[in-house]
Amino acid sequence: MDPRLACCLVLLRKHFTVRSIADAQLGPFGYVETPSYKNIDANGSVAIDISYVREGLNGDVRCHIYILPNYDEMAMIVTSYRVSEASKWAQDVEDVIDTFEWTNPH
Repeated sequence: MDPRLACCLVLLRKHFTVRSIADAQLGPFGYVETPSYKNIDANGSVAIDISYVREGLNGDVRCHIYILPNYDEMAMIVTSYRVSEASKWAQDVEDVIDTFEWTNPH
């Protein structure tokens, strides 16, 4: 396992659960789909992708929370789009993570 991912997982397990990270972004809405997570490659960086569907004012919303570790720092990127507009936005929004690049990778 990549040491950056191992470090990130230790920190997450120590201080948070996947559910608590998603809960913090949920606001006044409820879940339509329970949060799940997977490890991904994000433009050469390891990342955790937390994915779920929540209620929204204008329909259900697909959300992704990406957590990218870099030894002594972490970045979090949150993306979302309406499920009803998935054919228009899903690929573009999900490709955003591949544009991430650390300025000073360790």
